Amino acid sequence: MKRMLHNPMAVMGMVIFLIIVFCAIFGPWIAPYDISKVSVKEAFQSPSARHLFGTDNLGRDIFSRLLVGAKYSLMIGLGAEVIALFGGLVVGSIAGFFGQRVDDVIMRLCDVIQSIPGMVLNIALAAVLGLGIVPCFLALGIGGIAGNARMIRANILKIRKNEFVDAASSINCSTPRIIIRHVLPNTISPMIVSATMDMARSIMAASSLSYLGLGVQPPNPEWGAMLSAGKSYILNYPYMCLAPGIVIAITVLSLNLMGDGLRDALDPKLKK
Repeated sequence: MKRMLHNPMAVMGMVIFLIIVFCAIFGPWIAPYDISKVSVKEAFQSPSARHLFGTDNLGRDIFSRLLVGAKYSLMIGLGAEVIALFGGLVVGSIAGFFGQRVDDVIMRLCDVIQSIPGMVLNIALAAVLGLGIVPCFLALGIGGIAGNARMIRANILKIRKNEFVDAASSINCSTPRIIIRHVLPNTISPMIVSATMDMARSIMAASSLSYLGLGVQPPNPEWGAMLSAGKSYILNYPYMCLAPGIVIAITVLSLNLMGDGLRDALDPKLKK
């Protein structure tokens, strides 16, 4: 943490992300307007002191909807990453530690999955699982298992050749104990960095699914769904798309800055 705090870009990313998390937690209480209140008289109002980001086609305050919608986007990103990491951890550990035929079978399955374009795979899984928040992060999480499994397997293949693994085997430690107590803790650093970067990608993918109508459904104010609702009015009222688009970009940027900072802080080659 001390090394990361010496990286100004990483600190900036952390501060921005903490602000977004604060908005996600307390959004319903700090939002200046009721997000579900429809007022035709106030529809399509441009950004002003009264409505910072303007109002949408139903007269709802966009700033309030962005504050409340933060929890949906972060929930999907975090949920998808938990599933992808846990699944990748299990699959990658089995493939990397046992090797030989088990490794060959698992890696060939991962090759097949990763040969499918990521967005196409996400769309197919979302179409099968259904619409809503839970199916959305399940689809993104399942789609990310193969990539995490390959990364964890590569790290385990390097770690299993170290002397401390041989020492644990020589005193008759069981295979699960060796994996859990000696191998996996040494893969934590790349997993943390990967999780930060992948969460940013999951938020982008969730917004894309919502934009296509396969993610969070209206009237829930998820950022991608707000983009989708504003695309019909983008020529006359561009702020309806600009506001959620900028918020998504800032969130992804903050996570990427944090990921870069974590990578530099956890890299032993960069330690002084």
